[in-house]
Amino acid sequence: SQFLGVLMALNRFTAIFLPLRHDQIWCRRNLFLFILLCLLLSIVPTWFLLYDPLEFVRDRWEPVYVLGVVWSDNHEVWLNMALVTVVCTVPSSIFYAACMIRLCFFSKSR
Repeated sequence: SQFLGVLMALNRFTAIFLPLRHDQIWCRRNLFLFILLCLLLSIVPTWFLLYDPLEFVRDRWEPVYVLGVVWSDNHEVWLNMALVTVVCTVPSSIFYAACMIRLCFFSKSR
């Protein structure tokens, strides 16, 4: 979902900065490729989970069993989450900030 957020920010960016080419950039074929790229990119940070066995694990604080993955060391999970968050948040913030600056300071007042 974070990769789709970058895609939406890029869409808004092209709508504001490239209005004449926006329809060409976001045609049906390119949109399909962009969404496919987002799906593939979302698999990359979690590829190692495919090889870990799923099993029922007793929750420490609740008397329930949950289906989960047991890792001996789960630092890579937090590292992947941090990387995905930073890699997705930074471009989205830049695109939206550029759009805000363009709309606030360079739009014609009527």
